[in-house]
Amino acid sequence: MGSGKGRTRRAQTAALSAAKPIRRDIAYDIQFDAEPWEKFIAKNNLGQENMHEYYLGRDGAHLFAEPEDYEKVMSEFFADLVDTGTLTLPPDFEAQDLIFHTNTGEQAGWVAGFQEMTMSVKGYPSFWCSVSCLESDQTMGRTTTMLSTLHDTLRTLFEKIDVHQNGF
Repeated sequence: MGSGKGRTRRAQTAALSAAKPIRRDIAYDIQFDAEPWEKFIAKNNLGQENMHEYYLGRDGAHLFAEPEDYEKVMSEFFADLVDTGTLTLPPDFEAQDLIFHTNTGEQAGWVAGFQEMTMSVKGYPSFWCSVSCLESDQTMGRTTTMLSTLHDTLRTLFEKIDVHQNGF
């Protein structure tokens, strides 16, 4: 974020880590405030910057985006949302605990310039939520709907795990 133009390569392991405990009502710890993101965008003059080009670090990246490109863009974007304070995660959780995966196969929902994805929490692979909010021509300044969608999806995901572990 910032000096690295969002291109920092956050270390992520493919192996599943041990599941962090999800306590009752943990979803209510997830907070959303668009103001820090808006300030970050304005301060760095990123309003018209294409998200794929920004996070993948190459011009025209959005023109031939592959499914794994969408995963990287969403992971980096999500990490920046947490880093700026736009999204606040529950205690003991960090951005790298969320996994974005492109849907493949017949049910992928892929059309040119748009990718359906799922979001899950490390250690809880059977619990996921659809995230269908990233377009290849998405700019950094046109993210208001996406921010709200990610917040709602994140809360739903943690609620699913909470209900499974702790019952109603």
